[in-house]
Amino acid sequence: MKTKEHQITFAELVLSHKNDPNTSKEAARKFVAAGGLSLQEQRVYQALRTFCGKDGLTMGELAGFMAGNVTGNYFMCQRRISGIGQKGKAKRKELYVNNNGKPVYQSRDGYAIWWPITD
Repeated sequence: MKTKEHQITFAELVLSHKNDPNTSKEAARKFVAAGGLSLQEQRVYQALRTFCGKDGLTMGELAGFMAGNVTGNYFMCQRRISGIGQKGKAKRKELYVNNNGKPVYQSRDGYAIWWPITD
């Protein structure tokens, strides 16, 4: 149970799991406080804006365009794209709504395709 001295932050929910050790939760808090989450989101969004064409990009494709380690970029892109989408800066193309009322999105080889939303 959390005390008043320590309320669960959004960053902890996003960057750590309920059963993670306290060291992981502390690292998540420090990462956000230092601006790391914001910087990673900016990097992914800028790359999406720079490299995305009319066909959109999967996160694997986007990671291949970015400088640095492709595997590391892929996991960073995967972890940050949903937050970018929730902020209204990226979108997926909804194809239809299934019988359960859930949207079905366009994909390529089973991977989600994203497009940037520009101002």
